[in-house]
Formats: sequence, C-alpha cells, structure tokens
Amino acid sequence: MGVIFSALIFALLNFSSIPLIFISELLIGGLLAWSYLSTQSLWVPVLLAIFNGVLTVVLL
Repeated sequence: MGVIFSALIFALLNFSSIPLIFISELLIGGLLAWSYLSTQSLWVPVLLAIFNGVLTVVLL
C-alpha cells in the first residue's frame, strides 16, 4: 500500500496532462519506492531518479 501511495504522490508532483506520461511517472514512482524498500538505502532511488532525468533529457 505504501509503494502505491508513494508512486501516486510522485506522479502527481510530476503532473502531466498526457495520460501515457502520467502512467509512466506512476510506474517510475513505484520503482523508486520499491528500490528503497528492497535496499533500505536512499542512494538507490536517488541514483535511479537522476538516471531517469538524464535519460529524459538525452532522448528529447
């Protein structure tokens, strides 16, 4: 339940009016929450978020 709530908050804070982008942000938020729960380290989701941002800039 916490992963779903965290993913929803992440997607809402990165709001996009395009449904496909909103769903992808929801999935990325879930991945970040799950990575924190599985490693108990904040560095893993931080590095994944940085990688996601860099990849977004490079692909655009």
